[in-house]
Amino acid sequence: MIGLIPAGGIGSRLGLLTKEIPKPLIKIGDRTLIENTIKSLAAVGVSKFVVVVNYKKEVIIDYLKKLSVNFIIVGQPILNGLPGAIIAAKKHLNERFIMHLPDNIITRNYDYLIKLHEKEKPITTLLLEKSLIRENRPYVKFNGNIVKFVELGTGKLDWAEVGVSVHEPAFIEYCEKIVPSERGELEYYQALKKMLASGEKICAVKIKGKRIDITSKEDYLEYSDYKYAW
Repeated sequence: MIGLIPAGGIGSRLGLLTKEIPKPLIKIGDRTLIENTIKSLAAVGVSKFVVVVNYKKEVIIDYLKKLSVNFIIVGQPILNGLPGAIIAAKKHLNERFIMHLPDNIITRNYDYLIKLHEKEKPITTLLLEKSLIRENRPYVKFNGNIVKFVELGTGKLDWAEVGVSVHEPAFIEYCEKIVPSERGELEYYQALKKMLASGEKICAVKIKGKRIDITSKEDYLEYSDYKYAW
């Protein structure tokens, strides 16, 4: 199983913190975000990592060379969303892969996500949390499987994905079928909606522990002394 790490974003909401270093190299506690992502993926059996880069890519490459990990670097010429990162890495994703966004710290091992995927054998399995429907993330109706996506901005509590998901290579075909949204990006949830419309099953499981999202300067300050569980 391959670990896919999309690490090309600018991280503009972190302000001056990302002026000199890319967001994945922001340090939370005693680890950088990308080091924690690698450790989290390694804890569920991943030994090969595909890292998609854009902003300050040379800095990320130099950093990864100092770690004892087996990694492949893929350039994402245009920052056009997660499906764009997946498409850019297509030739290296010829087997099951698990995608983990570096700015999402998951406080517990998520091997149960892999076990569900292996048992149910869908194309995609998502890790979900209960959250207010107000952020720019996919929200879903969830009953063991995903049944539909719900609208953003309603202020209601519902299920949302947390930046960790398992995919079979067939998922890439759905990424390639979508077109850019109004903001000019390929939207991850649109690829998932294409799957549902085609009759494919999408599995999901509730997160154990919690997700810590490092998106803003406030998040960084709140969790700068965070202690990891492993």
